[in-house]
Amino acid sequence: FRTANEYWTVSNKLDEMQGVYCGPGLWLDKETGRVHVRLSHLHLKVLGGANYRGQTDPRRIPLVVAGPLTPLVIDNARHLRLQDLVVRGSAVATVQIIESESVALENVTIYGGTPALAIRATAGLKLLDCAVRGLSAPWSSRASHKYRGCLPYLVIIEGRLPQCRDFEFAGCEFTDNHDGLIIGTMQKLRFHHNLVDNFDDDGLYLTLSRPVPPADIHVYQNVLSRTHTMFSFAQSGEPASNEVGPGVFICRNVIDFRRRTMSQPPSSADSDASTTLADHSREGRPASDHGSPKWEPMFVYHNTVISEGPAFRNYYGAGWGGHTRATTRRIFNNIFVQADGLPGLAFGPAEDDIQADGNLHWSYLAGPSHAGDFFTKYRASKAFADSKARYAPGWAATDIFADPKFTAFSSDPAEPLDLRLSKGSPAVDAGVATPAEWPDPLRSADEGKPDLGALPAGSAMLRVGPGTSK
Repeated sequence: FRTANEYWTVSNKLDEMQGVYCGPGLWLDKETGRVHVRLSHLHLKVLGGANYRGQTDPRRIPLVVAGPLTPLVIDNARHLRLQDLVVRGSAVATVQIIESESVALENVTIYGGTPALAIRATAGLKLLDCAVRGLSAPWSSRASHKYRGCLPYLVIIEGRLPQCRDFEFAGCEFTDNHDGLIIGTMQKLRFHHNLVDNFDDDGLYLTLSRPVPPADIHVYQNVLSRTHTMFSFAQSGEPASNEVGPGVFICRNVIDFRRRTMSQPPSSADSDASTTLADHSREGRPASDHGSPKWEPMFVYHNTVISEGPAFRNYYGAGWGGHTRATTRRIFNNIFVQADGLPGLAFGPAEDDIQADGNLHWSYLAGPSHAGDFFTKYRASKAFADSKARYAPGWAATDIFADPKFTAFSSDPAEPLDLRLSKGSPAVDAGVATPAEWPDPLRSADEGKPDLGALPAGSAMLRVGPGTSK
């Protein structure tokens, strides 16, 4: 807590004798009962304006000193509505909702907390136009959470029986933490018009320990950004059988990985001076796992995905074409845009239950100079021929490699981004039909053949966060 070292020089990430100053913090010495606060400035060149430059004297600044108690507990409540509150000041769960029914939180701000929000055995919960904030500061990193501080989840929906059911999270912001939300533990969730941003590990857990797999999970019309792994999978089931459910519908989302999350501070003054933030950060990816479990079946359609470079093992669709063992994957009518390299065209084995078609792929750095038909080699391959056993036209049979011609696009996350399709976009009327039973809130607004991506031609901008739940 006293070290002057700001660099990641530790030989053992968990060594308690080697100190790294990771920015302002507070510590309770349980033996003496004293609270220790350190507000020293940070001086890492790689952080630039994100270095702490505030008050250094804790006597001159208001402090929220979190204790081991939960400020708000809703236990065995029915038909309860809470509005216009701010809840904070806990080192454990900030808000707990237990064995309750028909509870609504509207315009409530919750500061975590480990976690910020914990829910168990509850039905009919609505979280509308709320903000749920975690423990991350602008200078935080994955290493400072995981090895030198606290590594909490932001929202935990417990999976033990009786399972939680019938939730709606809409018009909310879930931001700034190590891990995000455990949502793959329940029955029926409508997760829409939310911002999920700034998690240096996992964003939305679709599998985790639960006795019964989830069902009826819809994730649609959200902005999902600045997270190392957005959809995450870990071992589940009791015992570790990793049974999966009927699948998760992921539709009409903007998934934007133009900004990275910081992995750890520089290792020395030399590395700090000679590198950029990208050298100490992790690029985002739509999906990955812990421990190679089966992935929950996913129906991924009409999303716009912006990523940095080729996916792991050059998997198709920013990575969604891989990790298909013992699961179901449908990938239709998405727009995949990346910066570096050419898009991946590798899939899982042909015997896996995959269908993928009607997607647009583009690389805004490598694409303009690419000559010839991007798909010629793949469509002449054995892998493409074998895929027709699962999907008659063949995987990626009508896919496009072309600039989607967004209304306004920049690789700089500080610049305006308008992902609506401009006149003449090759994404207009380029999709394939999806089953009528798949939920799609914009299906009726898309005239003619399906347009690709999150926003059909002529639609309004996607608005998320407080004020957009209705």
